[in-house]
Amino acid sequence: MQSTEDRSFAANETRTFPNGRAEILRVGDAEVGRLAIDPGWRSSTDLRPIAGTERCLALHFQYHVTGRARSASTTAGSPR
Repeated sequence: MQSTEDRSFAANETRTFPNGRAEILRVGDAEVGRLAIDPGWRSSTDLRPIAGTERCLALHFQYHVTGRARSASTTAGSPR
């Protein structure tokens, strides 16, 4: 049976923005992020001015631990 390694999340970088922060851990060529956002956080008002784009252009795989999140995508066939 294969064992798993138990490690703490020791971020290499912390990115702060209005109403939240992103802790970034680099794993090889990839980045894993832990996002902590305050109630009322909105991408349109808290992140859009920093990104400079209408929507986030990064590819995401997300696992939510607590709270609720709603998102929209610009890919074909997705709700707008």
